Amino acid sequence: MNILSLYQSREILFYKTALPFLNQTDLNEYYSIAQQGLKGLENYIDKQWIIQTNNYFFDSDFFNLLNRFSDGNLCEELYLIDQSMNICNNTLGGVLQKGISSALVDIKNQIKTEFELTNFTNRTNFPILELEGISILSYGLQYLIEKFNEDLSSYNTQVETNYNITMIICLCISLLNGLLLLKFDQIIQLRNYILLTKFIFSVPLASILFDDNFLRNTRSYFVNERLI
Repeated sequence: MNILSLYQSREILFYKTALPFLNQTDLNEYYSIAQQGLKGLENYIDKQWIIQTNNYFFDSDFFNLLNRFSDGNLCEELYLIDQSMNICNNTLGGVLQKGISSALVDIKNQIKTEFELTNFTNRTNFPILELEGISILSYGLQYLIEKFNEDLSSYNTQVETNYNITMIICLCISLLNGLLLLKFDQIIQLRNYILLTKFIFSVPLASILFDDNFLRNTRSYFVNERLI
């Protein structure tokens, strides 16, 4: 949604007779931009209620800011940010004092009525400080977008940090498990070695060297008991 482009295209179409250097192709393009801008404005108005009800997408600070800008006095909010916005109360018939939501609905109704009645060919009203009000409204929307991007960036950073911490913890646990398993295996191997050593020293040397049956039975026993 680009309100400035919508109003720019509308103004050009209203005063096209004063702009002889524009051909029909140019005018058709501006007409298309105005149509798309109006459609984008309608879509935004329809979806902003979904955004406001699904406040779990934002933290409390941004959600409060969104509510103040949407339903509070936008002029007062913007004046606290930029004191050059002191003409805000006098623009667009004072509708900005009702917040962005009401302002966008009024703007949509006005633009849609002009489009349906005159097709942007004949201007019937001349509101005071209209373009200034649209610029202020665009500034407010841009401010919200910047704050949203900051909030989203902060959230992504937090998620990434939590993910990295979780991965480090999992890696440490895996490493610890590996060390414990290695130590446990060493204990088992040491036990088997001690048993084998005791067995070898307890058997007569002649049986080990010359008794084939003894060797086969001993080897079979060691294999079955997993001593070797």
